[in-house]
Amino acid sequence: MQPHPKIRKTVKWTGAVLTVILVTLWVGSAWWTIDWWGESGRVVYVERGMVGFASGEVPGKGWSLNPHAPELRWWWNRSVVKNDQWRSMPIWMLVAPLATATAIVWRLDGTARRLALSGKCARCGYDIAGIRGTCPECGAGADETRPRSG
Repeated sequence: MQPHPKIRKTVKWTGAVLTVILVTLWVGSAWWTIDWWGESGRVVYVERGMVGFASGEVPGKGWSLNPHAPELRWWWNRSVVKNDQWRSMPIWMLVAPLATATAIVWRLDGTARRLALSGKCARCGYDIAGIRGTCPECGAGADETRPRSG
């Protein structure tokens, strides 16, 4: 059974928007550090192609945006300095699976739409031009075999 067109559209566009946001953060973090310092000593930061979390001494509270020399790091990082613990993960490790999954969803949706618009069953690809009711090949109902918008 094909997923509902609104669900397909939501998954496609949410994946695309999240991918663009993460790529923008990744590229921008080569030149800028964005971090948030909480009252409890927790820190969330994006810098040098990494997203990280830390705990320890708090130099300030709230958001900060600071420039630095261009650099991208490509692998995990963990460090302990005095009582501070820093852990970070490369943003590309989030971007790669998200972009791949989004591309697959776009491709599958495009294929299903082309089949439906060409008069073929969206489930099995059987030519259903002029056939009403169910697909004789796979038994898909008329609502599953006809073209949908989205």
